[in-house]
Amino acid sequence: MVPIADSSEVLRLFLAIAKAEIDRDIAETPDNFDSIWPHIQAYYRLPDEERTPEVHARHLHTQMIHACSARAYPQFPDIISIHLAAIGAREVAQVAVQIAESGELGRLNREIDRIREEAGVEDEEVWVGKEKPAGNDDLMERAGELLTTIESMMVVDVLRRYPHGNTHGLHGFFRRQQYACW
Repeated sequence: MVPIADSSEVLRLFLAIAKAEIDRDIAETPDNFDSIWPHIQAYYRLPDEERTPEVHARHLHTQMIHACSARAYPQFPDIISIHLAAIGAREVAQVAVQIAESGELGRLNREIDRIREEAGVEDEEVWVGKEKPAGNDDLMERAGELLTTIESMMVVDVLRRYPHGNTHGLHGFFRRQQYACW
């Protein structure tokens, strides 16, 4: 996991990638699908200390370009490019969620953890058959709604920045993944 301060920088750098660069990289996709995959794999082999915010932001961009390149390959079914777009967009969303952990989402989660600790409950599933403390369900619902909102907003933003061309397929995929905003 990337430190929160670094996550903020990763997201800032990713969102700073110029639309002209995105469009240029997408325009080159029919010829570079096979050449992109080794770059994605290489990122995951990097030691943590080499995963700088710059390297991480570039990796997120590369994942999205890879999804666009899969769309450009006629031998790939749409579901492949949809899946790759979903992976990339969700990874960006997870960076945003990690940042949110230092704000309201983190406060809600800490309060939920405090309630569980005071009740001697280690896992949510242990509540079965026990009376939950007042406010626990409300806190969990608010945290879940905030998490869904952050993820949904980021996924939508990323997919708008990296036009996929198969809006109908993405819509169905994200609805199945509980992204009701599509």
